[in-house]
Amino acid sequence: MSIKNREIAILVGLTADIDSGKTEYSPSAREDYTQYKRVRAAHDETAICDPGKWLGIEITASQSVMNSRSYKRLEESGFVERVHSEHSIKTSALRLTPQGRAEVERLTQSAAK
Repeated sequence: MSIKNREIAILVGLTADIDSGKTEYSPSAREDYTQYKRVRAAHDETAICDPGKWLGIEITASQSVMNSRSYKRLEESGFVERVHSEHSIKTSALRLTPQGRAEVERLTQSAAK
């Protein structure tokens, strides 16, 4: 299965959010519970879904459907795992798998050449 541009953008955006969460940790971060949760999630290779930011677009109902399909394709490819909330049937976060991390590294190395 070939990876589409939308999925590449989601995968790269997810990785950037995870990596920024890892680097922003400081002892005072525990005082801000929201930041603490984000930092802790990043260490689990998980980030809250933010497709508008990752794709640089306004999210409409049709965009939301397309994002859901992209998440499914990325999950089927083994690049991410969907993390569901106990209180909602909607995907609230994506967890990057080691295979997904390797794919992002491969994509960024080939783009740099």
